[in-house]
Amino acid sequence: MNFTLKFATSKTAKDVQAARAIELAKLDLQNPLLAQNPVALWHVTRRYHEAMGDTEFETVVPKPPEADLPVSPEVELQRLINGERIFVHPMDNHAWHIQKHTEQMNRLAQSSTPDERMLTELAAHVAEHTSKERMAQMANALAMEAVQAGIGAPGAAPVGAPA
Repeated sequence: MNFTLKFATSKTAKDVQAARAIELAKLDLQNPLLAQNPVALWHVTRRYHEAMGDTEFETVVPKPPEADLPVSPEVELQRLINGERIFVHPMDNHAWHIQKHTEQMNRLAQSSTPDERMLTELAAHVAEHTSKERMAQMANALAMEAVQAGIGAPGAAPVGAPA
């Protein structure tokens, strides 16, 4: 005989679970690793909707495809040489990519017949890395300010509040 025990949950317990899910979603959305990852954002949003009693989220909002894995600047350059478009990956080490792509652009510019299209596309790619790096730095600074101010930690009193 197969059976499962299911304990009754009170409205108060459900409200507490929903409040915790909301707090967790707020924290997750401050994390730049999640904020730049569509799949992670989808999971955070789905959990939030489930905690609020919405059982239709997955039918209304399909899960986005998994992101490609990051590749090295050398692979990106090779793809560019092959005529492919290259994209900044959210998990790239932007400072390293900027450094390597700048070195690549300098080498390409010094060649006897520089490819202007490739230099232009690589410069735009570096600009996108620079923008993403600044956004990540700003998100990290905001998250640190929130932590220092005592915002976001469930159950934690703000800094300076009486214990």
